[in-house]
Amino acid sequence: NGEGGGGGGAGGGSGGRSGNQKGIAWDVTRRLIAGGSAGMLACTLTYPLDLVRTRLAAQTTVQHYNGILHALVTIVKDEGARGL
Repeated sequence: NGEGGGGGGAGGGSGGRSGNQKGIAWDVTRRLIAGGSAGMLACTLTYPLDLVRTRLAAQTTVQHYNGILHALVTIVKDEGARGL
C-alpha cells in the first residue's frame, strides 16, 4: 500500500514535470529576450560614443570639436540624429 502511494506520487510528479518543462521553456525564452534587448540597448548607446571617439582621434591640424559633448551636439546639428 505504501508503494502504491509512492507510485501515485511519481505519476503526480510526472504531471509536475510537464508543467516544469513549460516553466523552463518560458524562462529560457524570457532570458533570450532579455539578453537580446540588453545587447541592442548597449549597441544603441555605445555606437554614438565610439563615433565621437573616432572623430576626435581623427582630428589632425584643424580642430573641429572641443570635446565629447561639443562633438555630439555638432554632429546632431550638422548631420541630424541619423548622423550618430
